[in-house]
Amino acid sequence: MNLKLKDVRIGNWVKWRGMSTEIKLWFFAELFRCGNDACIPIPLSVEWLERFGFTVFDHTFSDISKFRGGVIYKVDGTAVVYHNGRFHYIITLVNENGGTKYVTKYIQYVHQLQNIVFVLEDVELEVNK
Repeated sequence: MNLKLKDVRIGNWVKWRGMSTEIKLWFFAELFRCGNDACIPIPLSVEWLERFGFTVFDHTFSDISKFRGGVIYKVDGTAVVYHNGRFHYIITLVNENGGTKYVTKYIQYVHQLQNIVFVLEDVELEVNK
C-alpha cells in the first residue's frame, strides 16, 4: 500500500525508501516530486507502541474487562488493545449518568494511530529516544 499526501501529516512516521522516517516539511515537496511509490505505511507493532511510551495496562480491576484475552497498552489517557492479532484504538464514551461504553477502531499502521490520537485527543504521540 502506498501512501497519499492526504493520508499523512507532519510528525507521522512512515517508511521512506526503506527506512523509518518522521515526516518533516521537506518531505511533502519530495513526495510530490518523486511520487508516492517510495513511501509506504509502517505496520503497527508492540515495538512501535513502546517507542511512543505505551506500557501494558493491568485492567484486572477496571471496567475495561470486556477486552478479556487482549492486552491493553496505555500512555496517559490513550489506550490501545491488541486482540486476536489486531490493534484497536479504544474510545471511551461516558453518558450523562456516568455510565461507560467502549468503542474500538481497528488500527493497522503507525500513522493511523498518530492521526486518530491527534484528532480525538489533541495529543501528538512522540517517539521516546
